[in-house]
Amino acid sequence: MGSLIRSFLGPELYRVYKTDTTAVRLFYKTTVWTSPLVGAYLLWRGYLSVDGAASLVRFAGWLGALAAGAAVLRAFGRMANPQYRVFMEVLGGDATDPERRRRLAGYDFDMAAWPIDFAAQRVLEIPAGGETLTSSLSDEGLLGLPTRLLTYCVVHTIGRRLMYPGSIGFMRSLLAPALLEGRTRLVEELGGKRHALLARDGNRIDTMFVDRRNDGNSPNGKTLVICCEGNAGFYEIGATSAPLEAGYSVLGWNHPGFAGSSGVPLPESEQSAIAAVMEFAESQLGFRQQDTILYAWSIGGYTASWAAMTHPGVGGVVLDATFDDVLPLAVARMPPSWNSLVQLTCRRHLDLNNSRLLRHYPGPVLLIRRSQDEVITVTEGEVGTNRANDLLLQLMEHRFPSLLDASSRRLLERWARGDAVIQAEVLSEAGVDDELCQSLLASYVSEHSASYPLGIGADMDSGTRSQLVIYLASRLMIEMEGTHCSPMSGSFFRLPWNLPQGTNGFVYVNKPGDGQTDN
Repeated sequence: MGSLIRSFLGPELYRVYKTDTTAVRLFYKTTVWTSPLVGAYLLWRGYLSVDGAASLVRFAGWLGALAAGAAVLRAFGRMANPQYRVFMEVLGGDATDPERRRRLAGYDFDMAAWPIDFAAQRVLEIPAGGETLTSSLSDEGLLGLPTRLLTYCVVHTIGRRLMYPGSIGFMRSLLAPALLEGRTRLVEELGGKRHALLARDGNRIDTMFVDRRNDGNSPNGKTLVICCEGNAGFYEIGATSAPLEAGYSVLGWNHPGFAGSSGVPLPESEQSAIAAVMEFAESQLGFRQQDTILYAWSIGGYTASWAAMTHPGVGGVVLDATFDDVLPLAVARMPPSWNSLVQLTCRRHLDLNNSRLLRHYPGPVLLIRRSQDEVITVTEGEVGTNRANDLLLQLMEHRFPSLLDASSRRLLERWARGDAVIQAEVLSEAGVDDELCQSLLASYVSEHSASYPLGIGADMDSGTRSQLVIYLASRLMIEMEGTHCSPMSGSFFRLPWNLPQGTNGFVYVNKPGDGQTDN
C-alpha cells in the first residue's frame, strides 16, 4: 500500500502525506477487523457472485478514488501552508546538522517520519546460565503442530492485545490528545528531547530523554532512571512522572506498537527494544551502567528484568506493582475451561517470567507492592494473592537460601502475604534489630563476598535467623498505599536497598521518611 501511494503522489508529496498517517492506519485497521462482518453481509446480499462482482468492483473503484483524492487534497493543502513548508524544509535537511535536529525538536509529528537518531549495533551476550528462550516449552515435533498453530493464532489475534491493550489502535487514537499534551509538557517545561531508536529487529522505538546532569537544583540528576511502562502505559503519561519529580535524569520509551513505536509487543520485540534503549543510554547519552537505575511498572517488569539480566552492571532495579510470572494472572482471568489453552499460549509466546530472569541479576532490587492492587492479585481484594509476594519469596529463596529453614520460611511467608498490620506484628514478633542485622551482613560480606547466593545463616540460631530474614524482606519489598494505577509521588520514589559493603560500607534504607543512605 505504501509503495502504491508513493508512486501516485510522488516522493515530495508522499513525504508530506507520511508525516501524519494516524487516520489512514485507523481506517485500515478498522477495515481489517470488520472484514468478516462485511463479508458476511455481502454474502447475504448476494454480492459475492458473478453478477455482484461488477458492482463490488465499481464500489471499490469509487472508494479508492475517494481515498486517493483525500490524500492528494491533504498533501496539496499542506504544501500551500507556509508554516508546513518550513517544517518540510527542516525535515528534509542535512541529517548531520545539529541546528536542523534542534529545530526539528520543536515539531511533533508521526514517528514514522522521524529521522533515526540511533541504530542499535550491539549483540547481547546472555550470561552463563541465563535465559535464552522466550518459551519454556520444548519442541514437540509434528505431534505438537496443531497446538502450535492454534496458540499462534490466539496470540496474534486476541492474546497479545489482551496482554498489551496499549497497542490497540483504538486506544492509541483515544489517548492521542493526552499523549500529545504529555509530550509537549516534557519538551517545553522539562527540556525533554525526543529520539527515534532503531532496534536490531527493525522496529522504531519512540523515546524521551530529560537530562538533569547539569541542573544544580537536581542533586540526583547524575543518575539515569530508565522507565519501563505497563501494558497500557506510555512515557508521556506514565511511570516517568515519579523519578522526574524526584529530580533524576529520566529516559522513557514506549513498547513496540505503542504510540510512536512500531512493531507489536511480544517478548522478542520487547527484548530488542530495551536492548536498543540500554545501548543508547550508554553509548549516546554517556551514562555508565552503574549510574543507571531500571524502574518498571506492572508488565514493564519483564523488560526491566531482561535488561538487568543482560546488563548486570546496572545500579539497581525498582519493580513497582509487578509479578513473578504472568501465567497465574492470565489463568485467573479466563474461564476455567480455557486453562490448557491459556497455559500453552503463555508458555509458548508470552512467557513473561520475571523471577526466572532476576535470578541472574547480581545487584540491588526493590519491590513495591500496592496495598489495594486489583490487577496483579489472583483474587481481587486479597493482598495475600498479590504476585509481588511470590516474586519476593522466590528472590529470597535464591539470594539467601541458608537463612530459610522451616521456621523462618513460615515466618517469611506470613510476612510476605500479610497486610501492613500483619507485617508490623511479624516485625515485632521476630524482634528485628536493624543495627544487629546490618552488622551481621557487613561482617559476612567482609569475610566472604557480596555475590549471590549468600551463604549467611547456616550457623545461626533460630531467633537470629528469623530476625535477619524479616529484616531482609522488609528491605527488598515495601508497600505503597493505593491501587494498581495510583500515581506514585516523587517523594516515595527511592533507590533500591543494597548490601552493606563491608563493616564501613553503607546500606540504602527504604522506610518512608528515612534518608537514602545510612552510614
